[in-house]
Amino acid sequence: MALRPGIGVAPSNLANPLDPRIVNYPLAPHNDRAADWAGCVKTSPLDTTFNTLPTGQGVNPTNCTGYHKKNSQIVVSLRMNYALGNGVDLTSLTSYQHFNEFQPIANDGIIYQDYENLQTGHIDVVYQELRASGKLGDRGLWIIGGNYEADDSLQRYLESYADSTTGPSFGLPLITDTISSRVHSSSASVFDCRRTC
Repeated sequence: MALRPGIGVAPSNLANPLDPRIVNYPLAPHNDRAADWAGCVKTSPLDTTFNTLPTGQGVNPTNCTGYHKKNSQIVVSLRMNYALGNGVDLTSLTSYQHFNEFQPIANDGIIYQDYENLQTGHIDVVYQELRASGKLGDRGLWIIGGNYEADDSLQRYLESYADSTTGPSFGLPLITDTISSRVHSSSASVFDCRRTC
Protein backbone atom coordinates (compact mmCIF):
# COMPACT_ATOMS: atom_id res chain seq x y z
CA MET A 1 0.00 0.00 0.00
CA ALA A 2 1.54 3.28 -1.09
CA LEU A 3 1.13 6.46 0.94
CA ARG A 4 0.05 9.54 -0.95
CA PRO A 5 1.06 13.02 0.14
CA GLY A 6 -1.88 15.29 0.86
CA ILE A 7 -3.24 18.15 2.87
CA GLY A 8 -5.57 17.57 5.77
CA VAL A 9 -7.36 19.86 8.18
CA ALA A 10 -8.03 19.02 11.80
CA PRO A 11 -9.17 21.30 14.63
CA SER A 12 -6.57 22.11 17.26
CA ASN A 13 -9.38 22.63 19.80
CA LEU A 14 -11.73 19.64 19.68
CA ALA A 15 -14.46 21.58 21.53
CA ASN A 16 -14.69 24.13 18.70
CA PRO A 17 -15.13 23.16 15.06
CA LEU A 18 -13.10 24.84 12.37
CA ASP A 19 -14.72 27.82 10.73
CA PRO A 20 -15.90 26.67 7.26
CA ARG A 21 -14.59 29.93 5.76
CA ILE A 22 -11.08 28.95 6.85
CA VAL A 23 -11.44 25.27 5.89
CA ASN A 24 -12.63 26.25 2.41
CA TYR A 25 -10.18 29.12 1.96
CA PRO A 26 -8.39 28.78 -1.40
CA LEU A 27 -4.86 27.43 -1.15
CA ALA A 28 -2.10 29.73 -2.34
CA PRO A 29 -0.36 28.77 -5.58
CA HIS A 30 3.31 27.78 -5.57
CA ASN A 31 4.42 31.38 -5.33
CA ASP A 32 6.17 32.85 -2.30
CA ARG A 33 4.41 36.19 -2.77
CA ALA A 34 0.85 34.82 -3.04
CA ALA A 35 -1.07 35.41 0.19
CA ASP A 36 -4.02 37.39 1.50
CA TRP A 37 -4.07 39.84 4.35
CA ALA A 38 -6.86 41.53 6.21
CA GLY A 39 -7.41 45.21 5.50
CA CYS A 40 -6.01 46.22 8.89
CA VAL A 41 -5.02 45.04 12.38
CA LYS A 42 -7.06 45.79 15.53
CA THR A 43 -5.79 48.54 17.82
CA SER A 44 -8.02 47.88 20.85
CA PRO A 45 -9.25 44.71 22.60
CA LEU A 46 -12.69 46.34 22.72
CA ASP A 47 -12.97 46.50 18.92
CA THR A 48 -15.46 44.11 17.37
CA THR A 49 -14.41 41.37 14.99
CA PHE A 50 -13.80 42.60 11.46
CA ASN A 51 -12.88 41.22 8.05
CA THR A 52 -15.46 38.47 8.43
CA LEU A 53 -17.11 39.07 5.08
CA PRO A 54 -15.99 37.11 2.02
CA THR A 55 -13.70 38.79 -0.49
CA GLY A 56 -15.55 41.31 -2.64
CA GLN A 57 -18.32 41.93 -0.10
CA GLY A 58 -16.50 44.64 1.84
CA VAL A 59 -14.87 44.87 5.24
CA ASN A 60 -16.51 45.44 8.60
CA PRO A 61 -14.83 48.72 9.67
CA THR A 62 -13.62 49.30 13.23
CA ASN A 63 -10.68 51.06 14.83
CA CYS A 64 -7.73 49.44 13.17
CA THR A 65 -4.42 50.30 11.55
CA GLY A 66 -2.68 49.38 8.31
CA TYR A 67 0.53 47.38 8.13
CA HIS A 68 3.00 50.26 8.06
CA LYS A 69 5.25 49.89 11.09
CA LYS A 70 6.05 53.14 12.88
CA ASN A 71 9.17 52.27 14.85
CA SER A 72 11.59 55.06 15.75
CA GLN A 73 14.84 55.43 17.65
CA ILE A 74 16.79 58.40 18.99
CA VAL A 75 20.35 58.19 20.34
CA VAL A 76 22.15 61.19 21.84
CA SER A 77 25.63 61.00 23.35
CA LEU A 78 28.07 63.56 24.72
CA ARG A 79 31.70 63.21 25.78
CA MET A 80 33.42 66.04 27.65
CA ASN A 81 37.07 66.15 28.72
CA TYR A 82 38.49 68.61 31.24
CA ALA A 83 42.18 69.13 31.92
CA LEU A 84 42.35 69.82 35.67
CA GLY A 85 46.09 70.43 35.70
CA ASN A 86 49.06 68.44 37.08
CA GLY A 87 48.39 65.76 34.41
CA VAL A 88 44.90 64.96 35.73
CA ASP A 89 41.98 64.68 33.27
CA LEU A 90 38.28 64.50 34.08
CA THR A 91 36.02 62.75 31.54
CA SER A 92 32.22 62.73 31.43
CA LEU A 93 30.26 60.32 29.20
CA THR A 94 26.51 60.96 28.90
CA SER A 95 24.02 59.16 26.66
CA TYR A 96 20.28 58.84 26.17
CA GLN A 97 18.46 56.31 23.99
CA HIS A 98 14.76 56.10 23.19
CA PHE A 99 13.11 53.41 21.06
CA ASN A 100 9.40 53.48 20.23
CA GLU A 101 7.60 50.48 18.67
CA PHE A 102 4.31 50.35 16.78
CA GLN A 103 4.26 47.26 14.60
CA PRO A 104 1.09 45.58 13.24
CA ILE A 105 1.56 41.99 12.05
CA ALA A 106 -0.79 39.57 10.26
CA ASN A 107 0.59 36.06 10.70
CA ASP A 108 -2.25 34.05 9.18
CA GLY A 109 -2.06 34.96 5.45
CA ILE A 110 -5.85 35.14 5.07
CA ILE A 111 -8.42 37.94 5.24
CA TYR A 112 -10.08 36.60 8.40
CA GLN A 113 -8.90 37.08 11.98
CA ASP A 114 -7.24 33.73 12.43
CA TYR A 115 -4.23 35.39 14.07
CA GLU A 116 -3.00 38.98 14.05
CA ASN A 117 -1.11 41.03 16.59
CA LEU A 118 -0.17 44.62 17.28
CA GLN A 119 3.17 45.08 19.04
CA THR A 120 3.70 48.39 20.84
CA GLY A 121 6.13 49.61 23.45
CA HIS A 122 9.19 51.67 24.22
CA ILE A 123 12.69 51.51 25.70
CA ASP A 124 14.40 54.42 27.49
CA VAL A 125 18.04 54.23 28.62
CA VAL A 126 19.99 56.97 30.46
CA TYR A 127 23.73 56.49 31.11
CA GLN A 128 26.26 58.69 32.91
CA GLU A 129 29.92 58.02 33.63
CA LEU A 130 32.42 60.29 35.35
CA ARG A 131 36.10 59.38 35.67
CA ALA A 132 39.40 60.98 36.52
CA SER A 133 42.71 59.77 35.14
CA GLY A 134 46.38 60.66 35.23
CA LYS A 135 49.94 59.36 35.11
CA LEU A 136 51.92 57.62 37.84
CA GLY A 137 55.22 59.08 36.75
CA ASP A 138 56.97 56.54 34.53
CA ARG A 139 55.17 53.55 36.10
CA GLY A 140 51.83 53.75 34.24
CA LEU A 141 48.41 55.32 34.60
CA TRP A 142 45.63 55.59 37.17
CA ILE A 143 41.87 55.81 36.61
CA ILE A 144 39.08 56.19 39.13
CA GLY A 145 35.40 56.76 38.43
CA GLY A 146 31.86 55.55 38.50
CA ASN A 147 28.82 55.14 36.29
CA TYR A 148 25.05 54.96 36.57
CA GLU A 149 22.43 53.56 34.17
CA ALA A 150 18.62 53.66 34.36
CA ASP A 151 16.41 51.59 32.01
CA ASP A 152 12.67 51.64 31.46
CA SER A 153 10.96 49.31 29.00
CA LEU A 154 7.36 48.50 28.09
CA GLN A 155 6.19 45.78 25.68
CA ARG A 156 2.54 45.13 24.75
CA TYR A 157 1.04 42.52 22.41
CA LEU A 158 -2.58 42.78 21.34
CA GLU A 159 -3.43 39.40 19.82
CA SER A 160 -6.63 38.92 17.78
CA TYR A 161 -7.90 35.46 16.83
CA ALA A 162 -11.70 35.70 16.67
CA ASP A 163 -12.02 33.35 13.68
CA SER A 164 -9.68 30.64 14.98
CA THR A 165 -10.66 27.57 16.99
CA THR A 166 -9.05 29.24 20.01
CA GLY A 167 -11.73 31.95 20.00
CA PRO A 168 -14.61 30.43 21.97
CA SER A 169 -13.31 28.71 25.13
CA PHE A 170 -15.41 27.50 28.06
CA GLY A 171 -18.43 29.09 26.40
CA LEU A 172 -16.81 32.54 26.41
CA PRO A 173 -16.02 34.49 23.22
CA LEU A 174 -12.30 34.94 23.81
CA ILE A 175 -11.38 36.82 20.65
CA THR A 176 -8.41 38.92 21.85
CA ASP A 177 -5.85 39.01 24.60
CA THR A 178 -3.26 41.54 25.70
CA ILE A 179 0.17 40.65 27.03
CA SER A 180 2.11 43.41 28.78
CA SER A 181 5.56 43.54 30.32
CA ARG A 182 7.06 46.55 32.13
CA VAL A 183 10.61 46.65 33.51
CA HIS A 184 12.38 49.39 35.47
CA SER A 185 16.02 48.77 36.35
CA SER A 186 19.07 50.72 37.38
CA SER A 187 22.70 49.92 38.06
CA ALA A 188 25.71 51.77 39.41
CA SER A 189 29.36 50.93 39.73
CA VAL A 190 32.64 52.37 40.96
CA PHE A 191 35.98 51.41 39.43
CA ASP A 192 39.65 52.20 39.83
CA CYS A 193 42.84 51.02 38.22
CA ARG A 194 46.47 51.84 39.02
CA ARG A 195 49.88 51.18 37.56
CA THR A 196 49.49 49.26 34.27
CA CYS A 197 45.86 49.93 33.41
